[in-house]
Amino acid sequence: MSVSHNRPPNQPSDASGSPSSLGAEETDETIISRTLEGEAEAFDILISRYAPRLTRMAYGLVNHHQDAEDLVQEALANAFFKLDSFGGRSSFFTWIYRITVNLSISKHRKRRIETTHKSIPLEETSTSSNGDTPDSVAETEELVQQMRQAIAQLEDDRRSVLVLRDMDGLDYDQIAEILKIPKGTVRSRLHRARNDLKELMSRYSLPTPFPTPEACDE
Repeated sequence: MSVSHNRPPNQPSDASGSPSSLGAEETDETIISRTLEGEAEAFDILISRYAPRLTRMAYGLVNHHQDAEDLVQEALANAFFKLDSFGGRSSFFTWIYRITVNLSISKHRKRRIETTHKSIPLEETSTSSNGDTPDSVAETEELVQQMRQAIAQLEDDRRSVLVLRDMDGLDYDQIAEILKIPKGTVRSRLHRARNDLKELMSRYSLPTPFPTPEACDE
């Protein structure tokens, strides 16, 4: 049965009685069935459920807040209008993640072509301050931004695996399914990504925030 797609999905709401609270006990499959039966507003529950996490992930891939928000809106709209083609061969989680990752990679490539500089040079940063003083907080924020700039310079296939594993915390099986690559490829790309990131950060005496390339994790 096709969805009666007469409007795009709404943005998530935090108010009492929001889609998120009303559908908290419903599975994704149940919500999809309701949507396919013509209850288009049911899809708002999935938006509330996944939009925040998708936005954080997209930001890790494109390093731009507004782009990340726009990409997630586009991904969710695409999923809504193509929901009747979702065959359930994977989970909705995997499907919407795949859509968002692919859009984010395309956006990052386009931005690289449009910009006059392929990368933003990292700057040396002192990391000797301790405590939660204003200076140390500012220093930490600067370090995070330096790290994000370094990640943005990684190759697309390596960056996507690094973000999904080390920033989003997905396991190897989930990443393999989202990216449609073998589990062994996930491991090798992650190893190379960590190596590349370590090299970029060490050039400017910056600490690497993720596990060392030699680390073996599950």
